[in-house]
Amino acid sequence: MGIFDKVTPKQVEEAQYFERGNYVKPGRYLVEVLKVKEGTSRPPKNTGFFVVEMKVLESSDLKEHPLKSTMAWMTTMDKDAAVGNIKHFVSAAGNIPQDDVSLDDCKLACSEQNPFAGVCLQVEAIGIKTKAQKDFTKVKFTYVGEMPVVEESAQASA
Repeated sequence: MGIFDKVTPKQVEEAQYFERGNYVKPGRYLVEVLKVKEGTSRPPKNTGFFVVEMKVLESSDLKEHPLKSTMAWMTTMDKDAAVGNIKHFVSAAGNIPQDDVSLDDCKLACSEQNPFAGVCLQVEAIGIKTKAQKDFTKVKFTYVGEMPVVEESAQASA
C-alpha cells in the first residue's frame, strides 16, 4: 500500500502549505470544522495534544486568515486549562451544554468518525498576556450550524 492510496484529488487541490502552524490569531471568524485529532509531540516531551482544523468562511483579519484558508486551534495536555478548553470546544461543536460533556464525548470528538466535520462555528479570539507575560490567544467557540450537504449529482447539474 502506498502513502497516497487514500488521498483524493480534492484533498490535493485544497491542500495548503504552512511554514509553521497557522493557528488562530486574534479576531472574529466563521469557520467550518474539517477535522479534530489528537496526538503526541515528539520526544523528549511526548506531550499529548488536541487539534481542531478549520476552513475560514468569514474573517475579520483577511491578511492572517483569508477566506477558504485553513487555520488550527490546539491545546496541549500539559496545561491546566487543557481539559476545560477541550470541554468548551466539544460543547460548542456538539451544540450541547458544557455540563453534559463527558470523557466519552471528548474521545469521540477526535476519533476516526470525525463527528464534528462540517459543523460551523463562530470563533472569537482575543490576545492576552499570561501570568508569565507571554502572548496567548484565548479562543471562544459558538455553535452556528451544520454545513449543507451537497450531493455530487446536484453539483454536476449546477
